[in-house]
Amino acid sequence: MHTSFPNSDVVTKSSTWKLLTIIALAFWLSGSVLLGTVVMPSLYVTGMMTQPDFASAGYTLFGIFNRVELVCAALALTGVFVLRSHHDLWHRRGYAGVILASVLLLITLVDTYTLTPQMSAMGLQ
Repeated sequence: MHTSFPNSDVVTKSSTWKLLTIIALAFWLSGSVLLGTVVMPSLYVTGMMTQPDFASAGYTLFGIFNRVELVCAALALTGVFVLRSHHDLWHRRGYAGVILASVLLLITLVDTYTLTPQMSAMGLQ
C-alpha cells in the first residue's frame, strides 16, 4: 500500500527551487570570481588592455557576462519568490531574501545597461 503525504509535492517543488536558486547563485558568484581574479588580471599582465581594440573586446566580454548575470539574478529572484510563497506571509526572513535578491537584480541591471556601455564608450573610437 502506497501512502503519500499531502504536502509531498510542495516539499519536492520547494527543494527543487531551492536547489535551482543555489545553483544559479553559485554559478553567478563563481563566474564573477573567475572574471575578476583570473581573466581581467591575465588581460592586464599580457598587455591586452593597452591595445586599441580592447574596448570593443571588453564590451563584448562584459556584455555576454552581464546577460548571464541577468539570467542568474532573475532565477534567484524567482526562486526566492517561489520559496517565499510556501511560508507565512508576514515572515521576516522571507522579506530579507526578497529584498536581497531584488538588490542583486538591480545591481546587475545597472551594470548591464548603464556602466558597461559608458565604460566601453570611453574607449571606443
